[in-house]
Amino acid sequence: MCHKLLLNGDGIFCGNFSSKRGLWIACHQAWCGGCYTPTDLNEFPVAKPVDDSGFDISDDTDTLRYLVGRDGDSLVTPFQCDLCHFRNLTGRDPQVNLAEDIRLLKFIRRANLDAFWAIEPPTVSKTLTECRRGLRIARSFGFGQTLFRPPGPFPLSDTFGMGGAIVMLDISLNKGQLASTVQFGTIRRFRSAYGNAYHATAEGQRAVVMAKDTRKLVVTECASYGAFFEKFVKGCHKRMGEITKPDKALSIEILLEIMS
Repeated sequence: MCHKLLLNGDGIFCGNFSSKRGLWIACHQAWCGGCYTPTDLNEFPVAKPVDDSGFDISDDTDTLRYLVGRDGDSLVTPFQCDLCHFRNLTGRDPQVNLAEDIRLLKFIRRANLDAFWAIEPPTVSKTLTECRRGLRIARSFGFGQTLFRPPGPFPLSDTFGMGGAIVMLDISLNKGQLASTVQFGTIRRFRSAYGNAYHATAEGQRAVVMAKDTRKLVVTECASYGAFFEKFVKGCHKRMGEITKPDKALSIEILLEIMS
């Protein structure tokens, strides 16, 4: 961290900032956008944009994609810091001498960054600019403290679905057939399994069903359909990319043989 003083909306703030949860003191985790970076030493691959011929079409603006946060990310994506997520998942603080704890923190950081990058930089920047303008106007009228709702605190449990996100990230490191690691289509299967398992529980049965004629809409509290998880899935897919190998066309000679 650079220890810079964050003012006027700069930086990325944990949604539990200044809030006490459970037995722990209030969280005070915040970063400059550029200071929130992966801790996995490039363990997770980042796909480069290519054209139909396979040529790299990335430019200088793509070098930091998925590798750094942006000021204002926590205004457009639900965010809890690595430590808060660790506590949500395990009910304790991480131990620096436990490899599994360090690995879990690395995966949490990667999941948060993937969720951030579901939103493109111009949208994040414009949101931050508009929020600053709105706050400035609200302060001039004397209601700056009540214009925006506080981001948290969030419950001391995994309401984001971070556990499911970590499982998907771990699967993403498995050896693939078309590339060094598996494709996104392989890891997204767990999301379906995660949702199916949830809706088979007593808690999942409390989902509200709205029906009209033959149409049905289910309102669920399953974390894999929440705002954070939706952004994580989108950002993870963008980072991993997709390699497709369509079937080759049949020659005329083979088609004639088939038809004969």
